[in-house]
Amino acid sequence: MKAKTLFVVFPFAVFAAESVENKSEIKIFEGKYAEMRAAMETRDPQKVMALLSTDFVSIDIQGNKEDGQRMAAEVGELLRDSTKKSETTVLSVDIKENKAVVRQQYHLSKKRIEKSGEIKPIELTTISQDEWIKRDGKWFVSKTETKMMDYKVSGKTVSHKEIK
Repeated sequence: MKAKTLFVVFPFAVFAAESVENKSEIKIFEGKYAEMRAAMETRDPQKVMALLSTDFVSIDIQGNKEDGQRMAAEVGELLRDSTKKSETTVLSVDIKENKAVVRQQYHLSKKRIEKSGEIKPIELTTISQDEWIKRDGKWFVSKTETKMMDYKVSGKTVSHKEIK
C-alpha cells in the first residue's frame, strides 16, 4: 500500500514577522494557528472542524477547492513523520469588524527515503492568504488560499508556482 503525501498548509509552529506593526492582532492569530496545530497533531477530524467555519474552503495553488469535511478527514489519515519539521510565520493581519485577512508563510522540511535507500531532503514553502470570521467572540478560519508555492528536492527547485 502506497502512502499518500498531503501537504496541509497550516502551522505546526508559529512565528510572527518582525516588521509587523499590529503586534496585538498578530498575537491573536498566532494563538489561533497554535490551536490549529494542536488539533491537527491529534489527527482528530472533529477537533480540526471545531476551528473551521461551516463554509470553510481551501484553495490550492492550482485552484482546486476542498471543503472542511474533506480537509479534516485527510488530516485524520496523515501518517506521522519524525523527520518532518514545519513552521508558519504570520506576515500580516488586517481586521475589519468581524473579519480578518491573514497572510502567512509556511515552511516544511522533511526527509524522503528513495527505493535505493538514498535519503533526499524535501522542502515546501508556501504563502497563503487566510480569511477568518468572528462569531460569538471566537475566530474561525473560513478560507485559505495558497498564493505561492516552492517545492525543492535536495536543494533543487522542482516546482515554483505563484498567483499574481
